[in-house]
Amino acid sequence: MAKSIYSSSFNESGLVDEVLLALVGIHGDLFVDLNDRPGDERDEETWQLPGPSECSVHISSELTWVGESDRQVLLDLLRLGFHFKAVNTFVEWEHAPWDPRHSTRPPSVYRRALASGLTELLDDYRCTVLSLQRELREEEAPALPTILHRMWQYVDVLPALHGLAAAQDRVSLGPTFSAANLINTLHAGTRSGLPAVRQVMGRLLWHCNQVLMQQLAAWMMHGMLQDPHREFFIQPRAQALPPPQQQRSQQQIREDEGAGSDAAAGGVAGAGGGRGGVGDAGWEGFSSASSSGRMDDEAAYREWHGGFQVNPRFLPLYVSHDLAETVLFVGRAVRVLRRPSGQTGTVTRGGSAAATAASAAAVGGSGPVQELMPLQDMLQFGQAFTALQSEPELSAPRLEMLVEGLRAHVARLLWRLLVGRAGLLPHLAALKDYFLLARGDFWQIFLAESRPLMAAPPRLQSVDADLAVPFSRSAAKSSAEGDPLLAAFSLRYLRGAEADAAFQVSTGKGATAGHVVPPLDPAWDPLVLEVRLDWPLGLLLGRDQLRRYNQLFALLLRLRRMQGQLDDAWKDLRVMDRQLQRDSSSSVPGGRMRDLQDLRNNMAHLVANLQIYIQTDVIEVNFSTLENKISTCQDFSELERAHTIFLSTLMVQSFLTVRSLCSVLADIFQDVAQLAKLVSRAGCDPQRLEFPEIARVRGNFLRHASGLYNTISSQRMIDSFRAPHLAQLVTRLNYNGWYNAATGRGQE
Repeated sequence: MAKSIYSSSFNESGLVDEVLLALVGIHGDLFVDLNDRPGDERDEETWQLPGPSECSVHISSELTWVGESDRQVLLDLLRLGFHFKAVNTFVEWEHAPWDPRHSTRPPSVYRRALASGLTELLDDYRCTVLSLQRELREEEAPALPTILHRMWQYVDVLPALHGLAAAQDRVSLGPTFSAANLINTLHAGTRSGLPAVRQVMGRLLWHCNQVLMQQLAAWMMHGMLQDPHREFFIQPRAQALPPPQQQRSQQQIREDEGAGSDAAAGGVAGAGGGRGGVGDAGWEGFSSASSSGRMDDEAAYREWHGGFQVNPRFLPLYVSHDLAETVLFVGRAVRVLRRPSGQTGTVTRGGSAAATAASAAAVGGSGPVQELMPLQDMLQFGQAFTALQSEPELSAPRLEMLVEGLRAHVARLLWRLLVGRAGLLPHLAALKDYFLLARGDFWQIFLAESRPLMAAPPRLQSVDADLAVPFSRSAAKSSAEGDPLLAAFSLRYLRGAEADAAFQVSTGKGATAGHVVPPLDPAWDPLVLEVRLDWPLGLLLGRDQLRRYNQLFALLLRLRRMQGQLDDAWKDLRVMDRQLQRDSSSSVPGGRMRDLQDLRNNMAHLVANLQIYIQTDVIEVNFSTLENKISTCQDFSELERAHTIFLSTLMVQSFLTVRSLCSVLADIFQDVAQLAKLVSRAGCDPQRLEFPEIARVRGNFLRHASGLYNTISSQRMIDSFRAPHLAQLVTRLNYNGWYNAATGRGQE
């Protein structure tokens, strides 16, 4: 009875309204917030939200007549108000207009989405307090028990929201904020053992997932990055400074793109400079109708191969890295397929018929231009995005199925674009003919035509033009005459760091390690082949692919040059041999000449068999496999994968990825070059031959040849999947016991 009287006096004391106001963060003289004391000034830019355990609200010392039990209930309710006020402050900060001149908290669309979700929950909380106020005014009920009972549903929720808001406020002041961390935190909250907390965290996660789904849809449906604050896991690469010869064209590309391009276009021209023989993809020029069209193609190629990347730090837990790479591919493909360029034959949305006709004329087409990515084909994916976005909980398996469906669709469209416009197989055959020296008569004639040029050091001011002369003559004298694709190829001489990096294998993140191609002639080794690619072949052949092609080209060209040097040495030795036969009084013993001829023959045997192995057992076999794969697939991803495997297999089976074999081959190359130099320096006069030096070369060569043979003839190497035809090379090298005779050792 006494308790009832006390509760009644509490109800009539006027404290009920004070308690209700304190529940929504409004404090007065009886319930005091220390952070609101008059005269205290705080810097709103650096002030941080207090943590859930740092309650600054307390009961005034003037309120002495409240019993201890009711005081404890009041403190619990005041803590609810403290949590509410902190969360509401966070929401107000996030919804306030952002001024970059004063704000130290960078804006975030994900934190703003979180604030929107918190606003919903705070509105529900306010409605509960208002409903409670009406109830207490209309009904006779104990005030404190009623308030505590109605607000009990927030006892677990508000501290959790306060902790979430305080944590996000702390990271928002520095560079450590990550939208992925926010999403992961909310996702972990949905696994809470408290049902109320689990429910509100799920709702907040839904709000943040709305932003993620909108960004995914914009990227995969339209190729646009809706990411003003760089929070999406797909991001443009930082623009690299192009080399001096490319800076002007890069500037022109940016001017052509116009001021209205979206934020993602920052990576279009960025992904590195350089010309295609070594660096990006041979994108110096294209057989397009105009200069602006060539620069458009160049920009599109650079963007495709290096314009965008996946930032692992921004990946939510339910988005795997493989899924993120697929999302990246889809967006890049959509940007290509929606590219409003005459070279692609696309119809610009909203464009006039005249513009369409002009586009058709630009590509030399006689019929109507078909849109590469019809709107109707994308409607079903748009509807799937909408349905997935409306679900109360984002389903990771359904998201993966949607992304994979889009990937398959755009990959088929890219395949049609590549095969339909480019004539893929003839162009790949041209790469084999010229990069991989499959058109042997052309390169044989080129080496013969360029022999006087390469006998002297290169003239750096005109070396490219000097090389163009024998290159064009070789075309007129070989089966390359009349080849329409030969005009796309040209030789270029590299200089400085560009030459140093051209023949090194990449180990990731721009690092390099060791020479990949064994050196032969420092003066003329830095030769690479450039190719000017018609649209859209550059989508398949990027910087890394053409670097590998040029490394193979360098190896094969050096083997052919060695063969030519040994052939010249054979001619000189034949002349010397005839002189010795005529001059019986010569001081040169016949045995030494026979040893010299045997050494040259052994070198020629090794070089010739290396050429046969790489040209026939490696290149032709793997190119046939690539052709078969292309004839059966209708998916750009499969084509790209098959071509990547083709190049990787060539690199491995040609020994370019095995450091020890490259080292041995480099020694053998130098042995051959030294012998050819010694024979040439004698000038067909056997008296001038330096036999002690020749003996040293012979010993080195036999040792190096033995090391090569022992390595490639090991059962582990022969059985390796990397070189299935290596046993044939071993058999050829030891033909008629050559290895036993050359090294003086028995077959192991």
